[in-house]
Amino acid sequence: LEPDKPPVILFGGNGTEHRYIYDPPLDSRLWLWEAAATGGGFWNCYFNGAFPANTLDQRNAYLTSDAYQYIQENEALIHEIKPITDVGIFYSKSTAMMLGDDDFSEPLKGVLRMVSEQHYQYGFVSDRNLSLEKMNQFKVIIMPNVAALSDQDASIIRSWVNEGGKLIASFKTSLYDEFGESRMDFALKDVFGVNYDGIEINTTMDCYQKIITRNSLVKGFEQTQLLHNGGNTLMVTPTPETTLVTGYLPKINNQPPEYAYPENWDSSHPITVMHAFGDGKIIYFANEIARLNYTIGHPDYNDLLVNSINTLLESHTVLKTNAPASVHVYLNQSKINPHIYQLSLVNTSSATLRPLRELVPVSGIRIQLPFEINAVESLFKDNSNFQMDGNTIVIDNLQEFCSMKLSL
Repeated sequence: LEPDKPPVILFGGNGTEHRYIYDPPLDSRLWLWEAAATGGGFWNCYFNGAFPANTLDQRNAYLTSDAYQYIQENEALIHEIKPITDVGIFYSKSTAMMLGDDDFSEPLKGVLRMVSEQHYQYGFVSDRNLSLEKMNQFKVIIMPNVAALSDQDASIIRSWVNEGGKLIASFKTSLYDEFGESRMDFALKDVFGVNYDGIEINTTMDCYQKIITRNSLVKGFEQTQLLHNGGNTLMVTPTPETTLVTGYLPKINNQPPEYAYPENWDSSHPITVMHAFGDGKIIYFANEIARLNYTIGHPDYNDLLVNSINTLLESHTVLKTNAPASVHVYLNQSKINPHIYQLSLVNTSSATLRPLRELVPVSGIRIQLPFEINAVESLFKDNSNFQMDGNTIVIDNLQEFCSMKLSL
């Protein structure tokens, strides 16, 4: 939320609830490598009355020695880096307080899963310090059910989009003010290109979206006219210049079989729309797409979100890679020397259950960067091998963590 401040992660080799017994070691190590990859430091907080090598359970006493050594040896670089980002995720403290944990954290987690798996380089913009300057740090900003929004913040967002910003928003975004007072319509209705009809439909069971317009948002859906729809859906009316991409279909009961079909497949209300506002572009979803990408996880939600980002980015991403979703890729830049970058990878490839007990090494990872690399220096390679090929880094045998310094 404040990228200029180096984060410090509090952790312990032993548990929180069971503080005298060690935590699963692989999960602990990977969590620290994730922090290190983004420029974070560690604070070891054992709350059991002794230093780690003098506890009753000493199995994790030296678990993080190499992680601390990595931080110490590369302190000068790590302290000065800042994340390079494609996508900004709007974090709304007001919405979290108004809706409660699940109704905001689950949409947030749905977006985080998508950007992490697709290797978008992302950061956050907060309603606690919103400004045009902060929004201009991102090419695309996602507002996952940011229901509570002040008039002042709505004005800032409207100006940002009007000046060329690209926005993705979902569900009840801007339907309430920062104190939780409901509005009759979206504060950003002119930006979204739709008006709220005041009706919210339960679309949990047997509901669908009808594809209305074939464009880049429905790439990969060439063999279907219907998409999944769950959760709740708002009934909205589009303005004349708004492009309708998918539309709401009323519930189709699946029993009895002889009546399990509608009279027609026409849609009277949109779910997914595209709209131009000033020099900017907007994609709005009237359903809970972000939350459903976390709770249900049907591919339709993920694919719609990915297509939306790619449409707005126009393929101008910070990096491209063939790394699997289980390998997390982070690119940071020096705040002192803009020709110096840090590239880090964390491998979480393992079994399907947590805690993780073993890792599967990954080979053949290619990372294409938008600049020519002059030199590569290993910061921590964990027995992995890498080589430079123009603007591409090739990595083999990635174990837990790999980090390198790139010079342009």
